[in-house]
Amino acid sequence: MALRQKEVILIILLCFLSVGGSARSDILFNGTNMYLATGESSTLYQGYILTLKSVSSDGSMWLQLTDNETIVKSEIVYIYGSFVYNKTNKTIISLNVDKV
Repeated sequence: MALRQKEVILIILLCFLSVGGSARSDILFNGTNMYLATGESSTLYQGYILTLKSVSSDGSMWLQLTDNETIVKSEIVYIYGSFVYNKTNKTIISLNVDKV
């Protein structure tokens, strides 16, 4: 049986804060769709890299966020679940998984 590469649609609700400014101007993008296949990465603002490490048959996926080649968050997320990374009391990335 051939292995099929699974794709994941990630809907980013709030992602990456800029330095300074008001809370509203800190949001660099909002409501943006991101499409990743297993093993793919996306380079985001401020040098962060989001990688879809693997997808399981139950719809869960392993997401990993790195900064300067250092893993800052690695988590299993289920469909309609969320992945949030905070640093010094600011949300750096917050995303919801929409479809697998």
